[in-house]
Amino acid sequence: MRESSDVGYQMGSPNILVREICKEDIRDIIEIIKKSKRDFPWGLYYNVKKFDEDLMWEIIGGIEDYPTLVAEYEGKVIAFATNDIHWEEEDNFYIELLLTHPNYRGLGAGTSLIKECIRRAVDKGFNVVSLHTWANNKAMRLYERTGFCWIPSTYVYMVNFSPQLMKYDEIKQIFRDAENLIETLVEPPRKMDINGHVAWRYLWRINGREVEAIFDNNTKKLLYIRIDDRLIRISPPEKKRYLKGEKIRIVIENTLDTTALIDNKQYILPKGQHEFDIETRDKVTLRINNYEFGFSLEVVNKIALKILPPKAISNKLFIMIINYSNEEVKRELLILPMQGSLSFHPNKLYVEVPPRSSAKVSVHVTGEGYGKVLLGDIEEDFHVLKEDWLRVHDKGLESAHWAITKNEIRIKRLKNAEIWYEIYLGRKRTRLKFNAQRKVFMDKLDKALIEVRPSLKREELLLEVHGKALRDINEQLIMRFWIDLPVGENYYLIPKDHETFIREKYVYPIFPPAFCIVKEKLPIPVIGFERNGTVLLTEYEEGGLYTMVRSPRAFRFDFPLKLEKGEEFVRRVVLKLVPVEALREFKLVRAVDTYLDENYLIIRNNWVSDLPIVAEVNGIKLEKILSPSDEARIPLKARGYGVVNVVINVNGWVDKREIKYIIPVKARWEDLKTSYGPLSLEADKRGGSLKSLKIMRTEMLKWEDRTFRTPTEFPITYGGIALNIMEGSKSFDLHLKEWEYLGNGRFRLTTNDLIVERRYYIIDQHTILDEIIVKNTRMDRRELYFIHCVFLNETFSRIGNTSIEVKRNDIMVVSHKERVWGVTKNIKVEAELLVDAEDESITASQQIGFPGLIVSRWDWILEPREEKMAKVIIRVAKE
Repeated sequence: MRESSDVGYQMGSPNILVREICKEDIRDIIEIIKKSKRDFPWGLYYNVKKFDEDLMWEIIGGIEDYPTLVAEYEGKVIAFATNDIHWEEEDNFYIELLLTHPNYRGLGAGTSLIKECIRRAVDKGFNVVSLHTWANNKAMRLYERTGFCWIPSTYVYMVNFSPQLMKYDEIKQIFRDAENLIETLVEPPRKMDINGHVAWRYLWRINGREVEAIFDNNTKKLLYIRIDDRLIRISPPEKKRYLKGEKIRIVIENTLDTTALIDNKQYILPKGQHEFDIETRDKVTLRINNYEFGFSLEVVNKIALKILPPKAISNKLFIMIINYSNEEVKRELLILPMQGSLSFHPNKLYVEVPPRSSAKVSVHVTGEGYGKVLLGDIEEDFHVLKEDWLRVHDKGLESAHWAITKNEIRIKRLKNAEIWYEIYLGRKRTRLKFNAQRKVFMDKLDKALIEVRPSLKREELLLEVHGKALRDINEQLIMRFWIDLPVGENYYLIPKDHETFIREKYVYPIFPPAFCIVKEKLPIPVIGFERNGTVLLTEYEEGGLYTMVRSPRAFRFDFPLKLEKGEEFVRRVVLKLVPVEALREFKLVRAVDTYLDENYLIIRNNWVSDLPIVAEVNGIKLEKILSPSDEARIPLKARGYGVVNVVINVNGWVDKREIKYIIPVKARWEDLKTSYGPLSLEADKRGGSLKSLKIMRTEMLKWEDRTFRTPTEFPITYGGIALNIMEGSKSFDLHLKEWEYLGNGRFRLTTNDLIVERRYYIIDQHTILDEIIVKNTRMDRRELYFIHCVFLNETFSRIGNTSIEVKRNDIMVVSHKERVWGVTKNIKVEAELLVDAEDESITASQQIGFPGLIVSRWDWILEPREEKMAKVIIRVAKE
C-alpha cells in the first residue's frame, strides 16, 4: 500500500480505501484517464501526444488545501476525485472530476469518493457540494442516489443541499457521521413546486428516526425541516414579480414552541401557524429555532430607468423608462450634469408610458463627466467617459476595453471573449482578494506575499505579479490561463523562430494534440489567438516556460523562483489586442503549409514535431512522415478555369484547400426561367427567391406556393432560397414580400429604408451565384443581421466543411466562416459565403423530420447611404 499524508478511510466496499493522492499514484491515474477517454461525449484527454507524469501530478494532484482523493482497491488506485472551492460560491464544495477505471466500476469506488467529499465539505463548513455532468451520463443515477439534484435550466449542474444540516447540533446528533447523509437517504431527492418556487425534498431514516428536509433551489436554504413528528415549515409567497415596497406574507408553521428572527426582530412562536407581513426584497432569510430558512423573489421598482450604455464613449445616450405599475406615467424627465463638462440636448423631456410598458428616448451629449437622470423621485446615474477612463469597484477594475477581477478578464473588443486565470506558488494556489484603495489583488501564502498589480490601457492589459519571500523559496510560480472565444473560425499563433509564426486552426481533438508542448522556452515569449482580423497576443517574460495543456486555449507559464527569505520578485504577462496586420513583420505559415512553386505543389511541416502527412491533389497521392521543417514535392499543372483541390490529412484531420476561379456564363432569362447544360433555374417574385434549382431534372429546392411552417429562423416561408434582414429584434420578413422583377434574374425590394437587390447568375454547368446588394437610404447608421437559407428538397446523409465531415445521423450541424457542403441522396450541394462583415458564418444542418438546410448569417453596419454586397455560391453535382 502506498503512503500518503492522509491516514485514509475505509468507506463503501470493505476492500476500498479512500485517501489523499500521492505522487506514486499518477501512473494509475493516467491509466484510468486513458481507459476512460471515450466515456465523455467530448472525450477526456482524448488526443494526448504524451502523458508527462510530472505535469500530470501538477494538474491532477490538486492543491495543498484540496488534494485529489483516490480510491484504492487491492493496492491499486481505481478511482479519483479532484475537488476545490466553487469559483463563485465560497460555501460550495465543488467536485471537479470524478472518474473510476472501467474495469472496476460497480465496486462502490465512486460512492466512497462522494461520501468522503461530503465528509470533507462538512468538516470544512461548506453548505453544499456540487458538480457538473451531462444528461445521459450513466453516473447520473449515482449522483441522484447520493443526494444530488439537477438544477433546472442548467447543462448539467447538480447540487447536494444536505451538508449544511450538519451545522445544527440536533441534526448532527442524529446522523453522527456525514456519510450517513448518503447511507440513510431513503430515495433520491424529489423536485417540488411550492407556490412557484422550485424546491428539493430529502428523506432519511436512521436508527428509528426520520428526518425530512426541503431546500429552496435558488437560495439553497431550508423551506421545511421535520424530525419525526416535529416540524417547521415556511410557505413563501407566490413566485412572481413584485414591486419594491410591496408587502408580502410569509406563513410559518411549527409543531413546538420556538423562537424566530424575522427582519432583525426576535419572536416567540407558540405551537401553530403564524403569518408575517414583510417588505419585498431579492432574498429573504429567516432564522427559526436556529435553523436558517430562505427563498428569493424578483423585486423591481414601480418605475425603472435604464441608461444605455451606462458608461458611454459616445455622443448619444438612450434612456429607457420601464413602467411596471398598473398606472400610466406622465412626467417630465430631467437630464442633469453632476460633475465634469457635460451638456445635453435636450436636457428635459416629457414622457408618457402606458401601464406595464416601456418607452425609449435619446439625448445628444457633449463633454465628459457624471450625470443623473431624474423622473419624479426615481434617479439613475451615468458616466460619459474619455477613452482612458478607469473605474474601481469592489471586485476589481474596469476600463473602456478591459475588465478584471480576482480570476477573470473580459475583453470588451472581442464579443463574448473571456479569460480565466489562476496563480500558484508550487502546489499552493493564491486566493486573491481585491484591495480597492491600492488597486491590487493580494494574498498571503505560507511562503510568500503575492500581489497582482493590473494596468489597463487602451489596447493592452499588464499583469504584474509581485512577491516577497517569507521563507526560502525553490518553487515554480505558475500562471494558468483558459481563454474562451466565441464559436467560429479562430486561429492559434505560436512562434516558429524569430521571424516566423505558425498560424493554424484549432481542430478539437485532433490538432494540435494536448501536451504537445510541455515546459518549453519559445523562440519569442508570446502566443496569440486570432478572430475576425483581431489578434489577442499573450506576452510573458524571458525565462518563462510555456505549456499547452488540453488545447491551445488552456495554457500555463512556469517561472522558476529561487529566493532567500526577504527577497522580492516581479513577473509580467501582457495581454494585447492588435490587428492581424500588426504581424506583417513576421512570416505567417500553416502548421502544414502548401504552396505552388513552378510546376510543383510544396508541402512543408512547420510544426514542432513529426507529422504523418497524406496529401492528395489532382489524383496524385503522397504519404510521408515529415520531420519539422521537412518538405515534400508533388508535380502539378493547373490551367484555365476551375478549382485545384489540395487535401491534407494529418492524423485524421482532413484539411481541404482550394484555389477558385469564378466566371459567369451568359445565360438567357425568359419568364423567370433560365438554363445552362444540365442546370435549370426558376425564380419567383415572392421573396425574390429561386423556387426551383434542377440538376439533370432533379429538383434540389423545397418550395410551396403557399407558406408552410418550419423549425428554422424562417418559421413561415415559401422555401426556395430565402433571405431576411433583422434590425435588433425586428424582422423585415423579406422572404414573405413581393419583390419587383427587373429582368435577367434580378429582383429589387424597397423596405424599411433599405433598397435590397438579388441577382442570380449561372457560373458553370453546376454552379450558381446569388448576389445580394443592400443600400441604406436613411441618414443614420444601422446595424443589420442577415439570414440566407437554402431549403433543400431532401435530407442530408452527410455534411461537412473544409476540414470536417459528419455522416449518418438524423441531427447534424457543421459550421464554417465561408464554406459548407452536404449530400442528399447521390447529389452533393456545396455553398460558399463571400462577404466582408462584422461577423459571418455558414452552416449545413439536418434536423429531425425536415429536409436539409444551408444557412448563411452575417452582420453589417451600414452607414448613411452606404451600399454593400454579399455573394452566396451554390454548386450541385453528382458525387
